[in-house]
Amino acid sequence: MSITTFYNQLILLVKIMVSYISANQKNGFVLRLQEKERNRFQEYAEMQVSKEAIERASQFKGARQHARIIRGAPAPAPL
Repeated sequence: MSITTFYNQLILLVKIMVSYISANQKNGFVLRLQEKERNRFQEYAEMQVSKEAIERASQFKGARQHARIIRGAPAPAPL
């Protein structure tokens, strides 16, 4: 499960992990633990990528307000 904020919206992404390993399968319990471990590593890597993307996007957070100020500025004096 991961939570992402996008402007003023809160988006909740739920990832459902489906396992095809049966409890009756030979070493099923061990295989399921290994699968859970792999899933945790994958989720952690995805979380790091999304954190980096949010940090990159936050660099431009005030650009829209700044552009509005520039557009509303009076015309420069003629040379």
